[in-house]
Parts: sequence; C-alpha cells; structure tokens
Amino acid sequence: MQIRRKNSYHNEVMMTSSGKPSWSWRKTLRSGWAGACFLFSSLVAGPLLSDHPRLLILLEPGFNGDEFFGPTAVFEAAGYDLVIASSQEEKVPLRLDGEPDAFWDVPVDLAITEVNPDDYVGLFVPGGYSPGFLEKDEAAVAVTQAFLESGKPLGMVCHGPRVLLFNDLIGNRTWTGLFTIADELADQWIERPGRFIDQAVVRDGNLVTARYPRDMNVFSWAFLEVLAEKGGVSPLPLSGEVVLVLSNHEERWGNWHFFSRLIAAVEAFGIDIERAGGNNPEWIERVLGEKDLGDEGHLILALDITEEDWTEIPEALRELVGKHPRLVAGEGMREFLTEREGPTLWLEERRIPAWTQAITGLAKEVAENEKRFDPSLPPVPQPPELAEGQHPKVFLAMREGFYDRSFVAWVNALEEVGHTEIALVAPETGEVTGRNGLTVEATLAHEDVEFGEGTLLIAPGFLWPQYNRGARQTQQPDWLEEQENKDAARVEWMLEARENGATLFLTSLDALRVGRMEVFAGKQFSASEQSLWSFGRSGARYTDAPATLSAERLITVRHGNDAAKALELLNSAMEE
Repeated sequence: MQIRRKNSYHNEVMMTSSGKPSWSWRKTLRSGWAGACFLFSSLVAGPLLSDHPRLLILLEPGFNGDEFFGPTAVFEAAGYDLVIASSQEEKVPLRLDGEPDAFWDVPVDLAITEVNPDDYVGLFVPGGYSPGFLEKDEAAVAVTQAFLESGKPLGMVCHGPRVLLFNDLIGNRTWTGLFTIADELADQWIERPGRFIDQAVVRDGNLVTARYPRDMNVFSWAFLEVLAEKGGVSPLPLSGEVVLVLSNHEERWGNWHFFSRLIAAVEAFGIDIERAGGNNPEWIERVLGEKDLGDEGHLILALDITEEDWTEIPEALRELVGKHPRLVAGEGMREFLTEREGPTLWLEERRIPAWTQAITGLAKEVAENEKRFDPSLPPVPQPPELAEGQHPKVFLAMREGFYDRSFVAWVNALEEVGHTEIALVAPETGEVTGRNGLTVEATLAHEDVEFGEGTLLIAPGFLWPQYNRGARQTQQPDWLEEQENKDAARVEWMLEARENGATLFLTSLDALRVGRMEVFAGKQFSASEQSLWSFGRSGARYTDAPATLSAERLITVRHGNDAAKALELLNSAMEE
C-alpha cells in the first residue's frame, strides 16, 4: 500500500520547562521529566512511535464533525495511526456543498480503490451525509464487507450503518443508529434487517454501532476495547480532573467546536473536564470554585488564552498557573508566562489529537477496574402472557413496527403495580409485529374502545419508517404517504382518548411525533435521547428526564425501561 501524504492534523507538540528543547508526539526526548511523561503516556495510550497500528476511516463530503473529530481524537491519543480513504482527491470537505474550510476539511491519504484491508486493524465509518455516498460506492461497500466478514473491528455511528442496510449486509446482527435511517431507507427497513436497539452503543461481535453525536464518548471507549481484543492497543481508563480555559476570539481556532470536541475526547478516557471562556472571569471563578485546587495529584490545567484575557482572569487562576505542576498551555502564552516554574507542555496550535494526547499523558491516577460502558446485547424480549378482563383499565396502543423491548418493559412494569388486565389496541384487530419480530394479538380496534376517567392509554414507542420531507439522500417510497395517513389518524385517536378522560403515556418516538405538534409548543417532553434536536422550533422542548408530566393527563417517557418511573409520576400527580 502506498500512502500519499500524512494527515495535516498530526501536529507538533512541544514540551519543555526551559523553553529550549521540544518534541513531537511522534518522537520525544527520553530523559528527565520529558522521559517520565513519555513513559506514562505509553502505558496509558499505547506507543507513540511510527509503527502504531493503523485504523482505516472511510470519509466523504458532508461528514458529521462531532462524529469524526471526537472519536478520532480518542483513537489517535490511544496510539493508532489514522488513514483516511475517500473518493475525493486531496481533502474531504466538511461542508456538503464542497465549499473549502481550511480548518475542518480532512486531508485524504489514499483512494478507496487502493485500500487493502489486511493493512489495518479496524475500520471506522463516521456519520453525517458521508455514509449516503459510501453506500453507493462499490469500492467502499467491498471494503466494508471485507472488515465485517473477516471479524476485524468495524465501528459505525449515526448514519454509518446505512452502508450495511442499503447493501443487505446486516444479516442477523444487532445494531443501532440514528432513528431517521428508517425514513431514509424505508423499503430496506420494513424487511426487518437485523435487530435494532435504541441504545447508546451496541456491540455484536466485531460490529460496534452508536446512535448520534452525544454517544461518541461511550462509543469511542467501546470501540477501543474491541480493537484491543483484535490485536490493537490495550487502553487503560484514567481518572482525574481538568480545568480547560480558552480564549475564543480567534475564528481560526474553531472556538466552541474545539471546546466540545476536546471535552468529548478527554471524557472518553474517564477524565472529568470543566471548561470556561478565557474572556469570562465569572465563568472561570465558578469552575474554580467547584475544584479542590490543593489536590496536586488530581487536577490538570489546560489553558490557551490571549495576553489580554490573562490580565483579566481571576487572581486565583494566575497564581495557580504560576506554580501548578501539571500545565498544558498554548505556545502563545510562553511570552507572558516567563516567571512560571515547573514543567509545561507547550502546544503550538489547537488541534484536538495533540491536546488530547497531552492531557491524557498527565492523567496521573489510573482507574484500573473502571467500566466505561457495557455495550453487551440485552436479552431478546419474549411475548408476555396477558390476562385480559371484561373491562380492562389499561390499553396499549399498538402499531406495526412497535419497539419490542419497550412493549415488554411496559407490560412488566404494569404487572408489578397490579395491572394484570391489559388490552392491546390497534387500528385493526389481528396480529401486529414489532420492529424486531415480536408478534402480538390486538383484540380491539380503535373504534371499539370507549375511554373514561381512570383509564390508561399507553403508546410504547415504535421503530418504523415515517413520511419525512427531510429524509436525506433518498427518494421515499409512495407507500409512506398511506402510512402517514394511518399514523396521523392514530395520533388523533390517542389525543381524543385523552380529551375523553384517559391518561395518555407517550414513549420514545411516540412522544417525539406528538411533541412536534404546535399545540404542545414550549411543553417539556421526555423522549429518546437521540431525538434531542428533532422537536422543531414550533413544537415541545426536549428534556432528558426519564418521565415528565408534560400536560394534563399526558406523561411522556424516555424509554420503556423508564415505565416504572412514569407510573410513579402518575401516582404522585393523582395524590396532588
């Protein structure tokens, strides 16, 4: 394999207490304090030499920045060389329209057609619009299939699994991804490929998948563990605290983008990190006030601020910077930190891998047995036995493609509090099948039920295609328009039941669909974490609470696993 060039985001890191010697994190002085830091970094994050194991990344225009820069910073800090393969010739543009962005565009190492999977320990496919291009690229599909079938680690996030779904490669694997994949590849989805779970990270053998940007911390660590099992670097989780203070005046630094991505990378190693803006003294004082500044074995300072901000920051921070034994600082601060004593990690510019490497190298306390996240597969839900009475008080509003796991969790929670007589209601009577194949019998149709005071109507959530004008990189099939009419009628029926005295519980995507309606504008709605940005400006407001009393006789629920908390909330509301 011939690599054209090394990526530009492999940046120089300088480390010195005297201001004279410096080192790249590709090569370092092995003496004194520098050698000690190098040795610790090697134990924590793997070797910092040029013979690192190689991790392949497939990337096309419009990739999601958080899903690329966050995990790759973690992987690089852990000791992997990253190789970017693309159909683009020089750089992969972050922007979908191809408009150049000198800071965020990613240099290409080789064409996808040049990739030899044997040269890499694993493959990572970030989300965004990139997977929509990859799924139609024969070379990209062949590379992905080679990793999947060889047993080498394959990490895919957000829209990444589209490459597998579009090309009928998922088989019977268990996986996750952004819920809108169902809308984008509706014809493939209704064939129920694999087992889909709304969970932050899912591992099935060598396949590791995640849902959306906020899952990147736990995904990165889970993927590192799989890579280690397959011959990669063995990572160690760390502990410690970091105070990160940056000036964000310079646009070239990426300001808040840099903040968020660096925090995500550092947190993936188990390190707590708090940020503050260098031009906001009140913010800095608030962060420092929450820290034990005398704990020299725990705290790490990371600063890159202008001389103007340096004169304005709280005196306590200036004193701390002058003497603290673990300081990561931007090279530009050297000019006005001339009186600082002790070692300093000087970094030339703000690049996430370099800053992550420096911070993790200073994380002194290693949490040997810390478990970052358990991506193991939950048991397959079994159909519960329902004892239906003549006049049930609890109804579950079923639809094709309901979320099997959530449905079973709701039934179990109801039975725990004594609701053993439950009726299943659907638009029509008969069998209804969940997304992952669980089949139940709906004994009542919508028109057969009369609701009144004290009855409970529960929508357990679904994972099924919807009519979506914003479905990206696709032409939705005609049958979704008919499905949309059925979904709208179901929502109207549920809201009418509430008007007639029933208490309505909406779970996960059922809560999202109803919460988009203007009538609930500004109300707090619990829903799946990945629906955080999906309610729209004219709809409800997302909350990550397990359950919320969103309106009179309306309780929204994050997941079926939160059903018990939703029922407790109902009891509390009734007592009031």
